[in-house]
Amino acid sequence: IAVVNFKGGSGKTTTAAHLAQHLALTGHRVLAIDLDPQASLSALHGFQPELDGNPSLYDAIRYDEKRRSIADVILPTNFPLLDIIPANLELQEYEFDTPLS
Repeated sequence: IAVVNFKGGSGKTTTAAHLAQHLALTGHRVLAIDLDPQASLSALHGFQPELDGNPSLYDAIRYDEKRRSIADVILPTNFPLLDIIPANLELQEYEFDTPLS
């Protein structure tokens, strides 16, 4: 399930967080993938990518030798059955690196 809208402030992060948590609490395995460089979904689940040093989505999609496996960037949350791939500001770099690759 993807929660998308071009307009900012339309409730995408809140909807995605509540949907992921509800599905996990009702017994579904959930992987939330935060694609926003602001990392609000990550922060709502207790991650501060710029401070805590955890891997992020950028680590799995970067274009250099430091790329990690997608499995290496999946982190557990405080909700059973809900894991997350957190975002961080480095995702902005990916937008600029992609056309150059």
